[in-house]
Amino acid sequence: MRKTASIPAGTLRVGSVTVNGRLPPATILNVVQGRVGVMRACYADALQSNPNLMGHVSVLFVIGRNGGSSNMGNVGSDLPYPKIVSCCVRALAGVRFRQPESGIVTAVVPFMFSP
Repeated sequence: MRKTASIPAGTLRVGSVTVNGRLPPATILNVVQGRVGVMRACYADALQSNPNLMGHVSVLFVIGRNGGSSNMGNVGSDLPYPKIVSCCVRALAGVRFRQPESGIVTAVVPFMFSP
């Protein structure tokens, strides 16, 4: 029986959330953590073709007065694999948050990927 080498799934770490508005970063982080599995799966797939792939992706989004998210986008990512960047943005599209205390909230969440 031939033994095959396995490719590691890699590590995904969520960095400090930057918030402009009145919603605690911990509240945003709790919701985002629920979407990390989707991002981790995208990264694991990419590691199959490039086991040394690493970098960070930062996703910006707006949380409206009702807690809905919109205007998702990549801001300053350095991961040289556009499919993972778009996967991270898509994974956060449509997530719902607690209603902000007042007005809208802008948040940036960084994700660090390493093999």
